[in-house]
Amino acid sequence: GYAWYKNGLIPEQPGLKDDFLPDMVKIGHTKGIKVFGYFCVGANTKWGLDHPDMSYGTPSAPHIPLTVQYLDYLCASIKDAIIKTGIDGVMLDWVWTPSGEKEPYKAMRWLPCEQLMYNELFGQPFPGKEAINAYQEGQFGARSIARCWSRIYEVVKKTKPSCIIWITCNNVTSKGVAASEMFRQADWLMNEAGDRASTSAMKNMVGKHTKLITCLAEWNGQNPDDIVPAAIRDNIALYGFTKPIVGFAMPPVSMYLSHDINSFRKDSRNIATLARAFNGLPLNSIRKAGH
Repeated sequence: GYAWYKNGLIPEQPGLKDDFLPDMVKIGHTKGIKVFGYFCVGANTKWGLDHPDMSYGTPSAPHIPLTVQYLDYLCASIKDAIIKTGIDGVMLDWVWTPSGEKEPYKAMRWLPCEQLMYNELFGQPFPGKEAINAYQEGQFGARSIARCWSRIYEVVKKTKPSCIIWITCNNVTSKGVAASEMFRQADWLMNEAGDRASTSAMKNMVGKHTKLITCLAEWNGQNPDDIVPAAIRDNIALYGFTKPIVGFAMPPVSMYLSHDINSFRKDSRNIATLARAFNGLPLNSIRKAGH
């Protein structure tokens, strides 16, 4: 919930010593690398603590009803980051309501703020918790996300038309987002689950301009030997993420390229595979140390 740059609209990360994000933008641009700001839409611990009446607590899961007040806050923070840091794009994660992304969806609490949202989204007074069925809850979630997306898209493109909007989604076939305007308008859309079936399904959900991306990460359990060649063949972009394993850093790329790919496990195997793909090398190649 804090900013990774100084003198912004949102309070900076406690203990932040340097103007981190603008510095990363400068370094990235000298190397021809695009730099993105990350926004976790459906979860924000600071917002939850500051506005307990408009949050399902502060769990490590989507917990924020997408109220007008929250969207005002979110969009203002996105605009501020674009203007003050020079980022090339924004990465949007967890674009979900507190009901989550998988069926069976979590039961809604119908907080007072959500009852007001019902009136805004359906144009009629909230009928009472007992009168709401599962279909209406699903429609509420889909409309909440659609309104959220409309606000974000507008502020990003008005602030910086060239700014890339990258959506990462761990369930692209969820009823709340599948075949949505959000997917059609997104510049980049990533299937974070990484499975080939969902990545293929995205092709019929997006605009002609949308870049499709698949993902390798330990949590999704995908086999890089399968995912990477298929993505290259189908012109799908590749992405991976993990936690640092050497202090705050990672081993050099040369380490992954100079060992047999079969000697790696889990995320290290993903990295070794991606390193070969990004360098245009066969997956079974071994580069001698120092080359």
